[in-house]
Amino acid sequence: MNFLTKICTKFLVKESGVSLRFEDKSIEELLDMEDDFRQAISENEGQGYHRLVNIYEALYRKIESDPDSEYTPSLDKIKKDLILYLVKYGTYLKTEYQKDDRLAEHTLRQALRYDRDNPAAHYRLGFLAYKARNYTGALDHFQKAISKQKKTQSEVFKLSNQQLYNSHLYLTNSALHFAQQTQAEIEKLSSLADLGKVPNLEKSPLYHLINQNEQYLSSNAFKIITKDSARPASKEECDLLVDSQTYHHIVLYFGDRETTACFNGKEVSLTPNQAEFLYQFFLKSDSENPLNKEHFRDILTNRLTNGEIEDNTYIQNMRRLRQKLNCIELPLQVIESKRKNNQTGYYYNGTLPYTIIHRSDDPFFQE
Repeated sequence: MNFLTKICTKFLVKESGVSLRFEDKSIEELLDMEDDFRQAISENEGQGYHRLVNIYEALYRKIESDPDSEYTPSLDKIKKDLILYLVKYGTYLKTEYQKDDRLAEHTLRQALRYDRDNPAAHYRLGFLAYKARNYTGALDHFQKAISKQKKTQSEVFKLSNQQLYNSHLYLTNSALHFAQQTQAEIEKLSSLADLGKVPNLEKSPLYHLINQNEQYLSSNAFKIITKDSARPASKEECDLLVDSQTYHHIVLYFGDRETTACFNGKEVSLTPNQAEFLYQFFLKSDSENPLNKEHFRDILTNRLTNGEIEDNTYIQNMRRLRQKLNCIELPLQVIESKRKNNQTGYYYNGTLPYTIIHRSDDPFFQE
């Protein structure tokens, strides 16, 4: 029996099925479940994110419906957590290891029910619509992403300058694609309506502008970061680099379908938390600056523990991360532990160079 099944048995809920009846639980029981399901996520159980969203939704509805509740002061924090999980982790609700675009679209729309002024949610919906060639939907969401950028109060969901620039490019191309589709329909109808010959859009400068913008977006779709540099790259270039057996870097690849750690042509899937750990170690740690559990407070804590993080929780997370890295047969250990200020810390030792690859327009990679 895995840890997730034990939780479901403990609280008498079904592990699979249409409803887990979270609404029947008390606020105290839901807070207990939050603690356990966050632990399930740290132990790599696949359904943790999905259950957490259900719990936050139930908590929000229960507390909001009772203004006199002793938990009312926690309502804003619960709402923020709910929106964060819907926007940042919604694509992982089916499985921690693989992204799902349809599920992402559903959860992003859920997030907008709680926060209509969320530019990151509109940006992601615009990107998904553009990817599916739904240019009217993309046009709507990119317009809103740009306008909501000025209204949002949350720094977490604000777009970076690069993302804002891309929003304008996607917006322009969505409008041009829509015009192109409309032009094609006009050409079909013109012979029937006898309105004379309609100019061919392909000869218009706008058609070439579409291609020019597409080429820019494609060649700048990803960002490649090493210790000494950061540069844009196309998806094709990134895939070649990841598959290379002669590129002797540890590659942390935030891909379109999953996040992986790669080395010499070998790769292993990482959970979002494991990827976040490795990302922070590469960029922010060294032997003089090991990262202790406090650095990862947002990942490791919850309301029930009153902000306290057990040493063992952090140590176990690092043990699992190291096990994942062993799967790609690194010739040297790259994450080491060190005690500093009476706390256990971990750091990237630099024995093997790293490369980080992520989408340049991912709202959660700020400049």
